[in-house]
Amino acid sequence: MVELIRDSYDCVVIGSGYGAAVAAAGMGRAGQSVCLLEKGKERWPGEYPVTFGEISREFHVSGRIKAGPMDLSYIDNRKDTGLYHLTFGQDQSVFVCNGLGGGSLLNGNIFLEATQSVLQMPCWPREIRNNPGCLSKYYDIVRRVLEPEAYPESWPAPCKMKVFERQARAMGLGHKFYRAPQTTRFRSGPNSTGVPMCASTLSGQDCTGVNDGSKSSTLVTYLADAWNRGVEMFCECEVRHIEEVTDERGGYIVYFAWHGRNRDRFRNSVRSNLMWVHAKKAVFLGAGAMGTTEILLRSKARGLRTSDQVGKHMSGNGNILAFGLDGSPFTILRGKFGAFEPCDAVTGTGKLVYDFDMMGVNGKRLHFYGYKFVDSSIVLRPLRFWQATTTLYVTITDPSMTLAKSVKDAVPAVGTEGGSSPSGAHQLHGSHSHYRQAPVATGIVRVHFADLMRAARTLRAPGSHRMERMAKLTAVLWRLWRQPIKLFLAPFMPLQYPLQSRLPDINNTPPTRSFELVASDGVVTMLHMWEPDANAVATDCHGKPVAIRDVFMIPGAGVDHQIFALPTIPFNTVNYLTRAGYRVFVSVHRVCRLKTTHDPWTTYDARLDLKACFETIRTLRGSKKIYTIAHCMGSVAFACGLLDGTIPADWILGITCSQVFMHPVWGTVNKLKSKSPIPLDWLYSKAVGPYFDCSTKANDSMLQRVLNQLLRFYPQQRHEMCNNAVCLRTTFLFGRCWSHRNLNEATHSQIDRVFGGANMTLMHLLMRMGARGVVTGNAPKRESLVTPENIQRLRGVPFLLFSGMDSAVLSPAAADKTYETLLATFGESAGIDGGGTEYRRRKLEGYGHLDCWMGVNAWRDVYPWIREEVDRVVRGDDYVFRQPNDRFTAIVDSGRLLP
Repeated sequence: MVELIRDSYDCVVIGSGYGAAVAAAGMGRAGQSVCLLEKGKERWPGEYPVTFGEISREFHVSGRIKAGPMDLSYIDNRKDTGLYHLTFGQDQSVFVCNGLGGGSLLNGNIFLEATQSVLQMPCWPREIRNNPGCLSKYYDIVRRVLEPEAYPESWPAPCKMKVFERQARAMGLGHKFYRAPQTTRFRSGPNSTGVPMCASTLSGQDCTGVNDGSKSSTLVTYLADAWNRGVEMFCECEVRHIEEVTDERGGYIVYFAWHGRNRDRFRNSVRSNLMWVHAKKAVFLGAGAMGTTEILLRSKARGLRTSDQVGKHMSGNGNILAFGLDGSPFTILRGKFGAFEPCDAVTGTGKLVYDFDMMGVNGKRLHFYGYKFVDSSIVLRPLRFWQATTTLYVTITDPSMTLAKSVKDAVPAVGTEGGSSPSGAHQLHGSHSHYRQAPVATGIVRVHFADLMRAARTLRAPGSHRMERMAKLTAVLWRLWRQPIKLFLAPFMPLQYPLQSRLPDINNTPPTRSFELVASDGVVTMLHMWEPDANAVATDCHGKPVAIRDVFMIPGAGVDHQIFALPTIPFNTVNYLTRAGYRVFVSVHRVCRLKTTHDPWTTYDARLDLKACFETIRTLRGSKKIYTIAHCMGSVAFACGLLDGTIPADWILGITCSQVFMHPVWGTVNKLKSKSPIPLDWLYSKAVGPYFDCSTKANDSMLQRVLNQLLRFYPQQRHEMCNNAVCLRTTFLFGRCWSHRNLNEATHSQIDRVFGGANMTLMHLLMRMGARGVVTGNAPKRESLVTPENIQRLRGVPFLLFSGMDSAVLSPAAADKTYETLLATFGESAGIDGGGTEYRRRKLEGYGHLDCWMGVNAWRDVYPWIREEVDRVVRGDDYVFRQPNDRFTAIVDSGRLLP
């Protein structure tokens, strides 16, 4: 019973499955005082559910169910200590067990050793890869405890086993079929730890809980041994987070929610009224892949130092939260109390700042920084409008104390993967100066309606008569609330047209050299090159600059090299790769933002431009293979050239594909557009002409102005609505190319600098390819290039395929299909004998299409793992990236790159 728990132990073990149970038994044998905390209940054979009704009462369901393109609401039936827990996820669902014994209560009992070839795979640490036999002695130890044995020959053969044996023989693999050892008892008697066991009755209850007493779970092995060694075990204790003790006691505090004694009746507070236990020496986390990760992420959010890799692809990172109550009174000194103003850090947002000093009765001076934040999620949503405009995010700091390492701790290094994907808008904004001051408190202040009404009654305006006073008061209120009201009524506000004059560049990144190329059919295109500064690149283990290598990048349709060398963000792709020691070449092919775009060229034709680029690079740099990074329709053009042999695959060292390669699959709205009974490309070409320009102006033709107004109602999520005319036209042509929260205002207001347009011949081919799901040649035949013979040309080429999960242009299924095709054809080694994992797939939460390159935080969320893959292929598995001492390191350390 938890009432008997002590306040402190040498070790605390979280969970009771294989990892946790082994740790508990080991520490118990070592003479340590051990406390084991298990979320589930204690059940023994004979107490596990059997009928559907019994199972349903123990079935905990949580997560977000996805049905087609629609996300349903988050569900949780709150059976927190149920034996079975099914968590629904976007890409996969997870089934885990909560009970004393953990996953061993429900697993399949099979005892198999990892083969030498598996342990030599690149994903293992070098110590295991180089000596795969090092684990053999540990298998022997576990074997003595679990006592695995094969299914007896004298017992009736199960039907499933007969089927597997028949299938193995039919495939010519009969010599590999054998009865795998399993941790099921086939004879009665005590086990290795002295617990009486019964022979199996072949009940088939392994995945719901075996009731006949034949399953050698950790409950009857390691946990029994741990109990005999004095380990204290407490069930129905859900560990929430861990906190490091910084005083003389040392160790860690483990906070947990106790669900016993009918405390589920207080379900609204059971996870806020936490209990705790102190671990003097160590905490062992054995709560499974889901449970341990959740605990670490919650702990990280509360200040525990953990790896930035924890929780990747599972959940976002949290915030630090602290509370204070009834402190000494402070008086507010002069400060800044502004109106809602447009926020440059994220487009389509507004921010109201409270910034002032406070003086306490004890003479202590503190700094108060608070802000309210509104974004497009408030569009036509009164309740959300109210919440956003009455919620204040507050940080109080002590100006007399500085944290020398605060920014470095808060911001991931520019060369390593870290940080969080964009989530709540309030996480995206702050005052960078506070990263140099010691935080005293952070919190959220919410204004209630009654308080607001009382405050409103205090408003007064000077004037000789009522109408004058009302006019002045209205003017003040409009100035204060203009930005959120504009966002709330965004679909009905005047359209924003391209700026008459350019804003000053934030980060001008001109190419070192530019080349005018002529393709084999006579079309003239451009190739730009950026040479890295040899004194400001990554260094080797001796502190010397690494060798400069070449990278070739291909933009998509309608854009140009600026998506990689964007002047409106502080840190763009070209900056990132050149400082990593790469000479960057970027093609501006015929379907990019060039005059040739007006001509009826397609992605299939553009492959000739890419070949000309490769030939030029090989002439300049020698006949070495080059790593290539391709985006969207540039990637499709590249696929066409590789598949039909126009571009020899032996020129390519490796490929990173953004969004798509050889299997275009449109997003939901684009798919609906492609199925229109009257083809939209044909309709536009007949009504206006063969070229669609993404740019526009207030005095454009009548047809264009009517189209601009109609595009206000283009189907998209509310939080993605905007009234930028160029953004709306770009969305109509290609689909929404970004999640707006990832673009800063400088980029969004000058989209016309990046986007040109597209001809209707190209758009017609793209719609046809998307409908078929394969890249093709030109009309009229439009023959598929994705044939077994053509795919063989890709043998030996490493691939990284990534896609933004919020993309409205292409579905993530586009990259999935290519990834699955490559795996099915060549295996994960890309057809290289003895090769490692050469095909990698990445799904990027919180990002859409082009914001993977143009996003203001892409330097933190996207570029690092692209660079890691390029480094792996170009420089080898053992290469370690070391930060250059350059201006970008300096501005990251200063906090100026924080959004």
